Amino acid sequence: ASGQNYDDECERNPCAHGECVNTQGSYICQCPAGFQTTATRTECRDLDECVANGRICNNGRCVNTEGSFHCVCNAGFEISADGKNCQDQDECLIRNMCLNGLCINEDGSFKCICKPGFLLDTSGRMCVDIDECETPGMCMNGHCVNTEGSFRCECMAGMAVGLDGRVCVVFTETFSSIFFASSDINECALDPDICQNGECENMLRTYKCTCNEGFEVDLTGKNCVDIDECLMNRLLCDNGLCRNTPGSFTCQCPKGFRFDPRTDVCEDVNECESSPCINGDCQNSKGSFVCTCSVGSSLDKSQLECKDQPSTMSQLEFRPA
Repeated sequence: ASGQNYDDECERNPCAHGECVNTQGSYICQCPAGFQTTATRTECRDLDECVANGRICNNGRCVNTEGSFHCVCNAGFEISADGKNCQDQDECLIRNMCLNGLCINEDGSFKCICKPGFLLDTSGRMCVDIDECETPGMCMNGHCVNTEGSFRCECMAGMAVGLDGRVCVVFTETFSSIFFASSDINECALDPDICQNGECENMLRTYKCTCNEGFEVDLTGKNCVDIDECLMNRLLCDNGLCRNTPGSFTCQCPKGFRFDPRTDVCEDVNECESSPCINGDCQNSKGSFVCTCSVGSSLDKSQLECKDQPSTMSQLEFRPA
């Protein structure tokens, strides 16, 4: 029998961006990553990863490019090592961030908690000293001396610092009996910064501190120290990261979880409620989800869409007239 000649369609380079494989009476295109074949497998078209994969470029914007994509991150986020997502930028790692205060990193941002006697400057990135001496009437009848985070009153001869520690009054027998009654010194009046993070209560020959919420008195009874809620309750921020803050705490939940203020834990997000699986079934898992396909189809590279397997699609090979 005489041999038959077949046209080699691949000579026309029909598979732009892909590799042409000649078959009997037709051809197919084998597409590289970033491209997908058509139903007839005769063309390679750009795969829009931004549409096909809803799990990329979190906390940013996805920009599709030919054969690929890139992420443009929101403020406070930076590109991850694999280039597929935007992760939180820890601003607290920046040198001198929140100087004279405490830096608390948050998801996509941060905040500064200033020490007593300091306030946040206009940049929001450092704490500057409050000059109490600029307050009208401060240290009246004396001289105000500003110090780092505080101040003191220096009184003229014959005068002493008053009960509030902010004014100089004439030192008389009456004042002496009030201020130093029964040889008691009112420490609460002498030092305006005593019992920081609490209230000072004067007692005979001593004083005690009543602490604000989130603080507790130390063994001396004269200082209010922060309660480390993360250390006290190991179940706090379960499934996430607990960060202690002055007088409180914050929870940082990983991807696939969200903070529930009612339970103070990171609860799993049921991604299946948003129907992310195309032509398949969604199964929620802890912190994530998976798409499952019916017999005869399989997941594409995005792991979100079920497509017919090659054996099925080969029946649709393009055959030119």
